[in-house]
Amino acid sequence: MRHRLFALCLSLGMVLSLCACGGGQTGPDPAPVPPSPAPSAEAASPAPEATATPEAPEAPTKAPNSEAPASEAPTLCEYPTAPAPSDTPSTPAPSPTPAPEATPAPQAVTAAGLREQFMSSSSQSDAPTAGFVDMADHLSDFYDLDAAALEDFVLYMPDMSAALQEFFLARAKAGKAEEVKAACQSRLDGLREDAAFYPGTAQYVDAAKVETAGDWVLLAVCPEAERMVKLLQDSVK
Repeated sequence: MRHRLFALCLSLGMVLSLCACGGGQTGPDPAPVPPSPAPSAEAASPAPEATATPEAPEAPTKAPNSEAPASEAPTLCEYPTAPAPSDTPSTPAPSPTPAPEATPAPQAVTAAGLREQFMSSSSQSDAPTAGFVDMADHLSDFYDLDAAALEDFVLYMPDMSAALQEFFLARAKAGKAEEVKAACQSRLDGLREDAAFYPGTAQYVDAAKVETAGDWVLLAVCPEAERMVKLLQDSVK
């Protein structure tokens, strides 16, 4: 018991000594701060900064003179994509061959046109049918012919019956050429009979020609009958 009291006193003395030594402190020692836990991976990484939301562009307002409504969005133009270049060299297209110039169609041969050729090409003053009278309306009076058998014809005679010259050119209808030629031969035979009474012009009757060229038939009783036959053949061949 004595030993316990002694130990208690000794303990109390030590406590008092410690209190005396620490009398300069104004308060009790602060409580120890427990260590903070280690930051987690999520807490360690800095939070991303908040990005500002871009402001939406203002809708285009309608122009004063624009016909499109303001609510319609502008249409984007689509441009054609250029084709990729080819490795194969392109062959230039051949230039078009110019078309040959059209040859004017020859004019149709007419009896009146042939007579004009005979007249204009004459080298004599007394050209064939020069000063002659158109006697086409009196065909049946001199020829055993009906005008219905002819496609085209001219008949010229001098204004004096004693001249014994005549020019008859006709294009006969199909199958009528021989009939027209026979009528011309008959007319020439009659002129030869008349030449007995007019010997001054008998030379024209002697040089007269009855010729055919296709459907064309000619009776030429004049100084240039031979040339007129050649012109006919050259014109209608």
